[in-house]
Amino acid sequence: SSRRTSLKVSKLSLAESLPPVDALQYLDCDGIGVATHYVISQLYEVVTTLKSNAFASRTKSNSVVASSNFVSKATLSSIFYPSGILIDDWRPLLRILLGTKSDSYVHRGSGFCLACILLEGCTLQTNGHLFSPISSILESFVSWIVSRLQCSSTRSLSMVTSSLTVIILSKEVRHLFGKAGGVGYLSRRLRVYQESFDS
Repeated sequence: SSRRTSLKVSKLSLAESLPPVDALQYLDCDGIGVATHYVISQLYEVVTTLKSNAFASRTKSNSVVASSNFVSKATLSSIFYPSGILIDDWRPLLRILLGTKSDSYVHRGSGFCLACILLEGCTLQTNGHLFSPISSILESFVSWIVSRLQCSSTRSLSMVTSSLTVIILSKEVRHLFGKAGGVGYLSRRLRVYQESFDS
């Protein structure tokens, strides 16, 4: 029953609101699942806000940036890479991805957030501002993406699409993805999708 509830929770839109009775029923049946969904949705909002802050600070004039408040100065770099070293707060995201107990919503959200965090690390590394390598984390993340692409279900593809779209911008990740056979798996998935679309 809790598995069925968790699957229902994963299909809820962030834009829709549940009546209090339904929300309490979900919470009662699968408290951990509901809490996990809430945490991932909040982390998603934080990450997308930090990404937009970084973009805005690159496009604003220096005087506007200097007069802005702390929230607009916060970026993925300042939060996740203080002093040029990735903090350990990313580890639960990778544990979720490598585990089997979470549903597709949690995997998709965790993957996207981790992709954004790791892409920021790749940018710092390229600019010489990363003081601790993240190569092993990138390898694990790319391995997860490739393993999802190997699965034949459409759900597996939807889990990694947003993550892959973000992280593939890194030259190092493109190299790791190609080395792991990801290009072949992705082309096969796209070919199968195109054939089903044409039929």
